Amino acid sequence: MFRARSPKNVVDEVEELALTYHVNAIEFLDDNFMLDRSRALNIAREIRSRGIDISFIASYRVNAVNHELLMGLKKAGLSTIFYGVESGSLRTLKLMNKRITLSIAQDAVRIAKDRSISVPTSFIFGYPGETYEDMNATIRFAIRLDPDYAQSTILTPYPGTPIFQELKEKNLLATDD
Repeated sequence: MFRARSPKNVVDEVEELALTYHVNAIEFLDDNFMLDRSRALNIAREIRSRGIDISFIASYRVNAVNHELLMGLKKAGLSTIFYGVESGSLRTLKLMNKRITLSIAQDAVRIAKDRSISVPTSFIFGYPGETYEDMNATIRFAIRLDPDYAQSTILTPYPGTPIFQELKEKNLLATDD
């Protein structure tokens, strides 16, 4: 079950950070800050209506980006949007069940960059079934995307995730934690 704090409650905290502690940049650490678009836009409206001068970073899915949302957030201080692209191989993306295409990822990066929003991306290597060629395709794609920053990590299967369960059933995990 997803429970979110109200926009007013979130902005109360942002305002306290800005006014009391003179913080001028924050990062919303939600995995998907904009999961509820209307909530994200309401947070942006609340920041603007209170005149809080702060820049912020948020994460979002490449397949859900739109102009209205990005512009509303940018007006409130969005400076950076972090995209988990995960792979530059369509085959690997399908294995991951990401439900995106490479062109969707390209469009999301372009849309943000066209609005002067910084775009870091992340990629995962070592997904079960991923080949050497898939990994090379990811590297080439990351370069072609031209994000402001690209990070890569080795797959970490967390307990409770489908990939953790799959690897556990195949006896491919060294530990349960």
